Amino acid sequence: MSPYESAGSVYQTQAIGTAGPAQLVIMLYDGAIAAIARAEHAMADDPRDKYEVVNRELTKAQDIVMELFLSLDHDLGGTIASNLAAIYEYCLATLTKANLEKTSGNLPDVKSNLVGLRDAFAEASAQLAAGAA
Repeated sequence: MSPYESAGSVYQTQAIGTAGPAQLVIMLYDGAIAAIARAEHAMADDPRDKYEVVNRELTKAQDIVMELFLSLDHDLGGTIASNLAAIYEYCLATLTKANLEKTSGNLPDVKSNLVGLRDAFAEASAQLAAGAA
């Protein structure tokens, strides 16, 4: 590991450790979106390590979406939590299929869903923060 990678890892650890709950959710969305983009890039370039990169990145995206899914509070969230669960289930199924087949198929749709959710969550968090101030 280079000194730059080590410094980046320390920064990321500190950023996660000091982030509030809303910022952590946004970071999860960002991580899944970035992992999907890296997998799409690997599929398009068809490098020798395509399968390794695609598997690693799509597995990372699946893990993040599963974490988002498991963090839903259906008692407090009601219909919103149920709707999010359905979106996450679709994303998980699509990510799994893409990983098994090593095809990008509906990955743009999954990425678009996650970007939309991320942006809505960031906007709602900003509005709550502004209202609390």
